[in-house]
Amino acid sequence: FYQSQLGTTQSVLFESDNKEGWMHGFTRNYIKVRTTYDPFLINKITDCTLASITATGDMEIVLENYVLNTVS
Repeated sequence: FYQSQLGTTQSVLFESDNKEGWMHGFTRNYIKVRTTYDPFLINKITDCTLASITATGDMEIVLENYVLNTVS
């Protein structure tokens, strides 16, 4: 299923976890995605392109029209 979704743009709701610099979220059809942790994404719905499947089974994404605001 994940393979068939590669390259599509999906809305993702991000959670507040920060695991080794990554945060996770879910698409409307429950695909688990990850991106670099950014506290400004927490509880936000953001359009993302599903780019690749990681070794752990998460989907890495490309954020659409979003500037990453990482805090050190």
